[in-house]
Amino acid sequence: MALVPTTTTASDGPIFAELEMSADSSAPVVRATVVQASTVFYDTPATLDKAERLLAEAASYGAQLVVFPEAFVGGYPRGSTFGVTIGNRTAKGREEFRRYHASAIDVPGAEVDRLATMAGKYKVYLVVGVIERDGYTLYCAVLFFDSQGRYLGKHRKVMPTALERVIWGFGDGSTLPVYETPIGKIGAAICWENRMPLLRTAMYAKGSNSLDFMTLGVEIYCAPTADAREIWQPSMIHIALEGGCFVLSANQFCRRKDYPPPPEYVFSGMEDDLNTDSVVCPGGSVIISPSGTVLAGPNYEGEALISADLDLGEIARAKFDFDVVGHYSRPEIFSLTVKDHPTTPVAFTSESEKPGTAEGAHTLPTTAATAAGPIFAELEMAADSSAPVVRATVVQASTVFNDTPATLDKAERLLAEAASYGAQLVVFPEAFIGGYPRGSNFGFGVTIDKKTAKVEEEFRRYHASALDVPGPEVDRLATMARKYKVYLVMGVVERDGYTLYCTVLFFDSQGYYLGKHRKTMPTALERLIWGFGDGSTLPVYETPIGKIGAAICWENRMPLLRTAMYAKGPNLSDYGILGVEIYCAPTADARDVWQASMTHIALEGGCFVLSANQFCRRKDYPPPPEYVFTGMEDDLNPDSVVCSGGSVIISPSGTVLAGPNYEGEALISADLDMGDIARAKFDFDVVGHYSRPEIFSLTVRDHPTTPVAFASESEKTKRSEGSHILR
Repeated sequence: MALVPTTTTASDGPIFAELEMSADSSAPVVRATVVQASTVFYDTPATLDKAERLLAEAASYGAQLVVFPEAFVGGYPRGSTFGVTIGNRTAKGREEFRRYHASAIDVPGAEVDRLATMAGKYKVYLVVGVIERDGYTLYCAVLFFDSQGRYLGKHRKVMPTALERVIWGFGDGSTLPVYETPIGKIGAAICWENRMPLLRTAMYAKGSNSLDFMTLGVEIYCAPTADAREIWQPSMIHIALEGGCFVLSANQFCRRKDYPPPPEYVFSGMEDDLNTDSVVCPGGSVIISPSGTVLAGPNYEGEALISADLDLGEIARAKFDFDVVGHYSRPEIFSLTVKDHPTTPVAFTSESEKPGTAEGAHTLPTTAATAAGPIFAELEMAADSSAPVVRATVVQASTVFNDTPATLDKAERLLAEAASYGAQLVVFPEAFIGGYPRGSNFGFGVTIDKKTAKVEEEFRRYHASALDVPGPEVDRLATMARKYKVYLVMGVVERDGYTLYCTVLFFDSQGYYLGKHRKTMPTALERLIWGFGDGSTLPVYETPIGKIGAAICWENRMPLLRTAMYAKGPNLSDYGILGVEIYCAPTADARDVWQASMTHIALEGGCFVLSANQFCRRKDYPPPPEYVFTGMEDDLNPDSVVCSGGSVIISPSGTVLAGPNYEGEALISADLDMGDIARAKFDFDVVGHYSRPEIFSLTVRDHPTTPVAFASESEKTKRSEGSHILR
């Protein structure tokens, strides 16, 4: 079996991307291998023999950590329906399940002992997907072993997908481990659990000692899966970026001949199209660094061992930019509760009196069978001509820097052109009005505590270019929206006294200003010039063309904020109208890796994603010395591209409808078939049937916060009791 060579090339971002640091030779390096191979179906002893051969080979290449695919031991019943229809099961399906149940393993049990022995023999940390048998209930589980041959524990899949729910039980919050080991903190999420933002957040925050924050957070995030579609890869890249961790995704590569022949085993509805060499799962196993760099894979060619050296120093480099449960978390707005105690269908009174047991009886979660799609892919449905279609445009253009009236004139020209093409919704980039101060450090780059008079004047001009909300510029934008009969989402720099905010404004096609979203967490040096929004400006507006909301730039890496967007609507008491449908993502990030996050969010939220960025050159900013791109001015000429765009529109299935465009200023348009949302939600509804609220619950503090409140005002408005303090 071939070893896929380790790659070390780092992705090059455009100017003003993340900070690049040199490798730290003192940081440990871990050689990791993901196994891409098929189960010997219905033959667990033979599968364990195969696992040992693969483990021995990986160890011979120096692997210290080896990750096997989902359900490797016990088998992933690809293509089978187990004879299930709503209200009935066939006798053959029942017999299939009997054999499948017999192929599963008990935990603890003889097979677990053998896996532990293998880990000790080959001195590797071992993460292996299994089908766990607990009485007559089966679970899709991942088992963890250390290099001394000790079984560490397990994770049970908390939310099986589609027909998996008919054959597998649902894990609870008690099996979400992150193990602290000498080679790093290791945890796992299985297949489409990786689309569950609250589960992932628990992984990013959890450690072996929940009382010691310094031990928190998965570093080597294992993602055994059965999803071999190419669209799986953007989610893996996004998770690496979001969690600041290495992501190791292992999938099977298997052919029809790796399953029993018909009629013993039938790929329902497709058997006539398959021959023994037909590929029924093409793999796609991959290893990704915390910067989103693909270190090895994805491999779609056959069975393979896919290896890479993980420089654990990269985790700290990534966390410098973005720490999702650290400096980027905003816990005063978003707080996640994870109910991590075991649940059982029956608890006896005598047991409940013992310490540590549940109080009273628990109920077993209800499951429902859903229709199966074609093998290994989401259900494809024909377009529904009755569903509305919305023409949307994202604008990729530069600000006229330090000249807000000219920028508004440019915005109107672009809006008129978009409307002439039939656009009903137009989304502009982050900070389009007021300007994104790209390349500037406002004097804070050399020393922390000193600023020059020139820098203070630079900020004065930037402050003067911002707009008041409400104010005359807002009135003009509202007039534009009415004139061209479009819904308008506009990125601005908002002035509130002497504090600036990076804000998105919303207008309807009748010319009404709907409201705003202030960026809750500016990135890096943005924090020196922009204030922090609070939970009171996280709107989702219900309009005739769909429910519209926005998250700005790296807010799109904040899983709790995104979950709030997926759940929120204008009337929180009516669950039926909740959830963003047209998710706007104005940004200043033009790197290729941004596209992976946009695709992941479309899949995760089951929504359309519209991302707008500026395309600008050095000449779109004032010339030096009036405006200086710190540390880079000598490398720039007037035509140098300083932001290359990458604006894009993506459907709820992850299909790129338009873009990304890196060529120049452009209007990027697509027709949004709103029926695609229901088609996507059938598979995965992150705040619906895939949410597991009895384990994960998110609290969003959506009231305004102010640094000062006067007692007389609080008595009038009843909004608060006493005074407030600055958070």
